[in-house]
Amino acid sequence: MNQPRNPSWSDAPVVIDAANVAGDEHLPGCGKFCWDRVDAVQEAWKQQVDPDATFVVFMDTRPGLMLGESCKRQYRRERDSGKVIEVEFADPEILLTAERTDAAVITGDFYKDARREHPWIDGNQGQFFEWRLELGHILIVPRDMGTPSEFSKTRAEERSELKGKGADISRPAIEHALRMAYRCDNESCWLRKYDPGHYTGVPDLQDPLEPRCAACRHALTILGDAPRLVQLKFANSQQTKMERRTFPPGTSFVAGRDTSDELVSNVLGDDLGLISRQHAQLDWDGSHLSLTDLGSKNGTTVRRWAGKQRGYEPAVAVNGTVSLRSRDEVCLAGILLITRSARTFTLEPDTAQGRSAGVNPPTVPQDGLSG
Repeated sequence: MNQPRNPSWSDAPVVIDAANVAGDEHLPGCGKFCWDRVDAVQEAWKQQVDPDATFVVFMDTRPGLMLGESCKRQYRRERDSGKVIEVEFADPEILLTAERTDAAVITGDFYKDARREHPWIDGNQGQFFEWRLELGHILIVPRDMGTPSEFSKTRAEERSELKGKGADISRPAIEHALRMAYRCDNESCWLRKYDPGHYTGVPDLQDPLEPRCAACRHALTILGDAPRLVQLKFANSQQTKMERRTFPPGTSFVAGRDTSDELVSNVLGDDLGLISRQHAQLDWDGSHLSLTDLGSKNGTTVRRWAGKQRGYEPAVAVNGTVSLRSRDEVCLAGILLITRSARTFTLEPDTAQGRSAGVNPPTVPQDGLSG
């Protein structure tokens, strides 16, 4: 089926997210990753959309290594000739190219982790395309990017942040390593001087069985299971103002007009009248998050997250204490929303304890975590 040319992108190169295409096992191919699929999708675009199209093909390094031998030879020829651009992490390059040139993007990704940096993706129905296999033929169809919820962004952002630091949580060994606590014992390491009690941040996990300090490359001492942190989102009822807070086990946090370290006033501005002075208390013990209404004047409600297919259950009043699971949402006085994040690997609390006086907080560059 032919589609009309869209003047907003037809004169620009077509960007292909090659790892998505090569890894789609619904398409015919020689294995888990097959380069012939990329060629087939390009040909489908030419036949159905624009016979004169030129392509910019981006490929992530790791999937490129997973191609079969015959595909790998073809891929390397195209890479070495400049037809394919190989990068460690392709998504940022794909989106920058699309934003700068108005290019169409062929992808199977929703780029949820990149939407704060690229808000133009939200609701985009004309610039992204996907492929479908119907009766043995590849069809090119528009891809509605939608507008993801805050929590789908949070979970995707978490995966992307960790992947950018060399920690792909789809690998079981990496996931296990991220659940551990570490200490750097290299006395000359500046990161150890900042916090000698435990390791701060994401370690170098090129070999997940031997984690290393991202600052000095010294092998880290394993301290056992890391304490589980919890992240909460505080927002006004319109969700136009929002703050996130991360808490370590043992936290008892009171949300109210005269408490919360100015958090409530930061989110609500001058609209504080309905919130009680001490409205509700949040307690996190490392396993369970609970909320207790402290006899507030205008009450507290909770909405349970029932899953992607069903969304939120109807709000019910909180009388006493309720336990909050991932994505559950409570509302104080109808104006302050508190939602438990879906993040799994929140690694550092907002306010760390026991740090050395006079030492500035560290900034570990991402490129210091690889190679």
